[in-house]
Amino acid sequence: MRPTDLLRHVITNFGVHTSALCLAGACLLMGPGGALAQFDDPTPPSRPQGAGTYAGMSPDEALNKALEVVTDLEESERNPDEVQEERADYIETMAIVDKILEIDPLNKTAGYVKGRLNILAGRPRSALPMIEEYVSDPAGQNDWRAYKILGDLYISSFPKHAVSKYRQAIALAENEAEPVIGLARAELKLSNSESAVEQAQNAIRLDKKGESSYQATLAEALLMDKKYEDAERAAEAAVKMSEEEFGRNPEKKTLLIDLQNHYELRLRCITHLAALYPERADYVVQLAQIWQDKADLERVVAYHQAVLMIERSKTNPQLKVSPELLYEEARLNRLVSRDDKALNVLNELLQLDPNFAPAIELKKIIESENVGLTEENTTAAAGGSTP
Repeated sequence: MRPTDLLRHVITNFGVHTSALCLAGACLLMGPGGALAQFDDPTPPSRPQGAGTYAGMSPDEALNKALEVVTDLEESERNPDEVQEERADYIETMAIVDKILEIDPLNKTAGYVKGRLNILAGRPRSALPMIEEYVSDPAGQNDWRAYKILGDLYISSFPKHAVSKYRQAIALAENEAEPVIGLARAELKLSNSESAVEQAQNAIRLDKKGESSYQATLAEALLMDKKYEDAERAAEAAVKMSEEEFGRNPEKKTLLIDLQNHYELRLRCITHLAALYPERADYVVQLAQIWQDKADLERVVAYHQAVLMIERSKTNPQLKVSPELLYEEARLNRLVSRDDKALNVLNELLQLDPNFAPAIELKKIIESENVGLTEENTTAAAGGSTP
């Protein structure tokens, strides 16, 4: 049985499990006889077929699916360690990629997927050689996203090298905004303000998603070019777009941080304008308003951090969870517009202490404002799952 056929059999019969990886490795070590014969046995093992996302797929199919999963994880802009469902996707995908590399260490596409997974896990240095090998291989020579990712990896320390990678990506996908905005940011790092302005404007023209960060990059480039009024207009556009996105997804902390950064950018722009036009009282008023808005945002960021701290603390088996702790978690979730999570925590609390008065009162308030959540969270508290 060829390595690719063996891998297909492992995926089909075992799903994504470490035990399957160990078994496949043992079979390869033992050669064509002995233990390998059990993979030729048409009788499936005790684990049911179809278990796991990648069950029944060939290696190529599994890698294509893995690329989809990785792209979804990247676009979610959340750390897999902070979101249980995404963490499960990450672990499962890393397991299948490791299986493929165990059997076929020279599979450049698998190395590329693993590199992107390593970036998600905060290990960009280990990703760099994997992605470089991928683009030097026929499998990745025409993958614009791989060149764009290399640009992202190089931009901080080697912006000139990043420029080269972004240009290669643009040559392969001239209508994609992502490598163009990457090029603008690399030019900004190199203090090439005119080129940065031009590329940022090109990216905004190509942008189909309405990315507030593109306007922010344009504002930064215009600031460097000392075109303060144009920079302020771009920064204001970034703030408005960011506010709208955060309004649609108030539970996403990354959007909140983007909004905070865009307020800071607009503050810098107006500070320059106030210095340039000292007679303009309206700039002073705007500065005062932005300082207040920034303070409000910093409080909300602090609430998000506090929620995350409590959630992580609860995973410690030594922690004795108290009604007071759960009430604080529910209260903070309420403050960051996560009423569904707040209700789940309150239900958990009231199972511990049915007479905890502050929890009863908070639950009444949330349920009165969110009638649709009541039935869902009651089901979840009873052991069901909330859609």
